[in-house]
Amino acid sequence: MPRRNEEFTLGSLIPILGGMPWWAGPVLAAFTYVALRFIVPAILSSAGSANDLMGKSFSALFVPLSVQLAPLGAVAVLFVWGIAEGKKFVDRRRLDSQSGLDSIRHLSWAEFEELVAEAYRREGYEVKRTGDAAGDGGVDVVLKRNGQTTLVQCKHWKTRTVELPVVRDLLGAMADRKADYGLVVSYGAFTCGATTFAKENRITLIGENDLVELIRSAQKKERLGAPAAAESTSAKPADSATSANVSSREAPACPRCGSPMVQRTAKSGPNAGSRFWGCGRYPACRGTRPC
Repeated sequence: MPRRNEEFTLGSLIPILGGMPWWAGPVLAAFTYVALRFIVPAILSSAGSANDLMGKSFSALFVPLSVQLAPLGAVAVLFVWGIAEGKKFVDRRRLDSQSGLDSIRHLSWAEFEELVAEAYRREGYEVKRTGDAAGDGGVDVVLKRNGQTTLVQCKHWKTRTVELPVVRDLLGAMADRKADYGLVVSYGAFTCGATTFAKENRITLIGENDLVELIRSAQKKERLGAPAAAESTSAKPADSATSANVSSREAPACPRCGSPMVQRTAKSGPNAGSRFWGCGRYPACRGTRPC
């Protein structure tokens, strides 16, 4: 799926300003005013000073217009900046209000993506959301740090297990964009096929326990006022081949008791020889998941 053409609009300033310090908006507004009030008129007046009737007419028309638009342009930038700051506040509140998987399950797909984006923003990544339900070629969030790019696919599935095709599609997007790593985030579980494929292709799987750990780490950073660029010891995109697929080493939670599960092999019955997830508390709990 080809990427959408990116067109600059006033609204596109929202994510740009959202990733900047709070003072960037007023500074940009002041620059906009100075540019329209003084710099642009000076350039146009210089162009119209020559012995050129068309140039003089152009200058006479647009110099007053630029002067009149100066305060409007500054106000427009401040308006967009206010929206960006409001969004940052909402994103911070949303992340800090999470108490575990139960609260995360009540989020909409858009809120879930914003939650993931804010968590990695606190981990020191430059974050960009693609912004719609379809994503952008199978990508919901783009992370950048230290010259490396990680493409993120968020799966807001309450009952479904993330299977191999989802991870394979992300690998295709990574190849298309020449990204360094991939990341699939879900509050569900992953099939064995998806886990194995991810481990072999620089893709990290974040699910259930790892997701809670990521959120708690981001919350802790906010409380302690940790530097934005600080390295996280929690689940995060791989920064090297040796740290890829952090969560693939973590077992899913048992659907009955919530305990970590382990991979087992059926020794008898019609599925003898096949792999499955079994509760680590067996025989006290007999919960299973397909593998």
